[in-house]
Amino acid sequence: MDSESFVAAVVQAAPVFLDRERSVEKAVALIKEAASEGASLVAFPEAWIPGYPSWIYHAAGWNEPRSKRTFARLQRNAVQVPGSATDALCRAAREAGVHLVVGISELDGEFSAGTIYNSLLFVSDEGAILGVHRKLVPTHAERIVWGRGDGSTLHVFDTRLGRLGGLICWEHWMPLTRFAMHAKGIGGGEAIVYGEIDLGRIAEEQQALDVAGHYNRPDVFRLTVDERPQRHVDWLRADGRAEPTPAELERAETL
Repeated sequence: MDSESFVAAVVQAAPVFLDRERSVEKAVALIKEAASEGASLVAFPEAWIPGYPSWIYHAAGWNEPRSKRTFARLQRNAVQVPGSATDALCRAAREAGVHLVVGISELDGEFSAGTIYNSLLFVSDEGAILGVHRKLVPTHAERIVWGRGDGSTLHVFDTRLGRLGGLICWEHWMPLTRFAMHAKGIGGGEAIVYGEIDLGRIAEEQQALDVAGHYNRPDVFRLTVDERPQRHVDWLRADGRAEPTPAELERAETL
């Protein structure tokens, strides 16, 4: 890192809904504006290009024609990496001299060319694509439109600003996902977080998020907990068995 501090800009602005090209044009203008205010890092919200598919919570029944047509429009306006949209974003980052993080609906161009992912695009201040992170578990109705990512996109990048990475939405509630990112050297911060606890809401909210159940990804993360008591010394006998400790002998005598 060149210095101890830098300015980060978090964009709170609407995209041009379901219009990739016009959303990219708007992003380029916002990047220039943020850079003119001294930002070295510019971050856009989840699924910003071409907009969050909020209709899935209201009109996405099985074989529902409007939902299918809207999905097709989202697919047509999704972002391929690399592609014309990322070329424009990379050029804007290079000209502004900023690092860039943009939420995108990413179209899979490698296999079916039909699956979309909820992704984060990372671009360096030199205009190079650093990488893409795909959300591991689409939340609730998001599974209608987005596929599942995997462990290959849990990126943390070395930049002149420090270690740069990111997660998407409820991934921050997945303990092992956060652990993996911290193990790769991404930065957390000190804070006091306050909240009112209603235990009656647990069962209700597990429909959307059960971090030790359906929202877990045991194919990506594996937690092993050894609950056996740990002996500081093992006395091995000639027959290969461990010599019992004095405490174990005392317990055996009392039985």
